[in-house]
Amino acid sequence: MSENALISKSQQSLSIFSIASSFLLLLLVVGLAVVGLTEKWPEPSLSFEYRSSIPETKIAVYYDVGEGLNKQHSYSKIVRSSGDWKEIRLVLPNTVIHGLRLDPAISPGTIGIRNLRIVDSTGTMRLQVPPSAIQPGNQILSLSENNGELEVQTTPDAYDPFLHILLENRID
Repeated sequence: MSENALISKSQQSLSIFSIASSFLLLLLVVGLAVVGLTEKWPEPSLSFEYRSSIPETKIAVYYDVGEGLNKQHSYSKIVRSSGDWKEIRLVLPNTVIHGLRLDPAISPGTIGIRNLRIVDSTGTMRLQVPPSAIQPGNQILSLSENNGELEVQTTPDAYDPFLHILLENRID
């Protein structure tokens, strides 16, 4: 076999390999895009917009799954705030929920909350929580609503302020 024929066969093999590699890469990218678009979040969540005068705090949600509210049935996260609105997502269990409590901070301050809702694992809103369904609990000095935005003022010595979220029906 001549040297030119060997080079031509080598180039042909390399070309087939390049096409196959490109096709596999395309399949991988399309597969990741489909998964990314169809499964927004792995669990349901309590989602809302949040802003605070507190530079860094912990926000928590407690959920009653038929055993009352307790630390075992809660989810929390540390939030840094610049005073601008920020989307918050607190994970909820994928089970029946009988009640909710939101702890918007662990120190004194002024907190804003709007667009509170329960979102399922596909990102679909299951329940819009109106401001009237949010009631002050422990260490809340004032709670006021203006155009759908809640302003929460904690007591000056607050270390565990919380809000009751009244549910008309359980969340399935």
